[in-house]
Amino acid sequence: MTIEEYLDELLARSTGPAGEVRRLLVETEAHLRDAADAEVAAGLDPAAAQQRAIERFGSPRAVARAAHRARRPFVVVALAVAGVRMAAVGLVAVGLSALLARLLAVFAGTAFVYGLPAGAAVPAGSCAHWLVAQPAATSCARAASLENADDTLLFRVGGAVLGLLVLAVAWALLRRRPRAATPDYVPAMGLTLFGVAGVVLLLGAYWNFYVPGLWGRGLWLVAGAAALAVAAGYGTALAHRLRPV
Repeated sequence: MTIEEYLDELLARSTGPAGEVRRLLVETEAHLRDAADAEVAAGLDPAAAQQRAIERFGSPRAVARAAHRARRPFVVVALAVAGVRMAAVGLVAVGLSALLARLLAVFAGTAFVYGLPAGAAVPAGSCAHWLVAQPAATSCARAASLENADDTLLFRVGGAVLGLLVLAVAWALLRRRPRAATPDYVPAMGLTLFGVAGVVLLLGAYWNFYVPGLWGRGLWLVAGAAALAVAAGYGTALAHRLRPV
């Protein structure tokens, strides 16, 4: 087996990000060339020198498996970092959807975005609570819509900010650890996760139009649109990685 044949087999057996595989091949070739040159200097012919260098270095299968085992902890950290990023993007999308819902309410009305399900039976205690919390409201339905609008903004934006603070701490801790490059399948994961979430949320909005029963039709619309926008971003990143050089 020549060094070129050895590198071809090592390439076929190697897995992982392209940059790391390329680095493994470059380092392996440099080592084998140096070892073969040393054997030639010791008196062997070039073909025998390459074979001796390969025998001492190890089979392509053994080298590929050793590189994979050595990379495994770094891949775990890289996936954790990618997960933190994905969670942060999701939290930002949640916060932005709350702000977009407020904007949509200006044009479509508070009842459309935050209102009670059509025909919903409201307990008297809940109605009284909403009217106390929203003294400017002239009806129970109006009070429910205004209360839902305030709660949505508070919980979504506040939850997003709190979540981002927690993720910032996790990010700072993970940044101290060495890690491999972000796996190529992470954009595909983001595209799938946010794409499915966006479709489910839009189906909820559709369901609310024709089979009333959910709070706030507009909330489902803006949440679905935000999730699909994030999915589109991950789709662009995936297309960029799959694009031939």
